[in-house]
Amino acid sequence: MTILDSVFARERPWVHVLAESAADGLHAVRLPDSALVVHLDGMRMLDVDELFDQFASSFRFPEYFGRNWPAFDECINDLKWLPARAYLVIIDNAEHLLARAPLDRPTLIRNVHDAGRRWANSFALGEEWGGGEVPFNFVLVCPDNQQVTLRSAVSEALR
Repeated sequence: MTILDSVFARERPWVHVLAESAADGLHAVRLPDSALVVHLDGMRMLDVDELFDQFASSFRFPEYFGRNWPAFDECINDLKWLPARAYLVIIDNAEHLLARAPLDRPTLIRNVHDAGRRWANSFALGEEWGGGEVPFNFVLVCPDNQQVTLRSAVSEALR
């Protein structure tokens, strides 16, 4: 299985690290209309408030979104207002993600990993989701020379 195959799969891992040199293929992949691809930029998510702003805007979180980790977890695992048969979140410049709030990086990684697991194991969803398990993957794109560091951070957060 190639990296491109794995980012559309329901199986673990749900958080992927991809070097910029390999990301061209990812950005060129066309998904069916029933899939949602969200492109985010780590340079625009340097702290938690910016991260919540970007996710809330891109995923159209409801007005009641509380701008905290439990509310983020609730919204990213619901998405009844934005059904899709697959979700793919691509974060470019991921080496800058939460640079001003490095203690929150593991929390984000755990939250998105758990979201991938929950969506992959969701049964009996409505027809708008294809009736069953939904791939939900996050791809952290970084310069080639940052790939090992970012992979290590992801592994550490998921221990």
